[in-house]
Amino acid sequence: MQKLSNKDLMYQLNRAGITGAVKASQVMEAAELYIKSELPTINKTDLQPLFLRQGVLMVKSSSPALSQLLKDRERDILEFINQSTGSKVMRIQFKI
Repeated sequence: MQKLSNKDLMYQLNRAGITGAVKASQVMEAAELYIKSELPTINKTDLQPLFLRQGVLMVKSSSPALSQLLKDRERDILEFINQSTGSKVMRIQFKI
């Protein structure tokens, strides 16, 4: 059996019509990893990535103060997500 290259894998995902869903899942996992590693005192239920749409990551927050904390770190979070996933997330939007 032959190994698939990253290019071949992306071609197959695109052909199956699930490339967007896979990339969105990778972005949300990267956001959760950043929150867990950089803000370990934050409970997982207090901040939850919801979805990615047109380069905007929607995150559910339990409080305005928590949203502001992440807004202050938005540049670092986006840099981490984009570097680790190869995506182009442009901003984070918060839902309280």
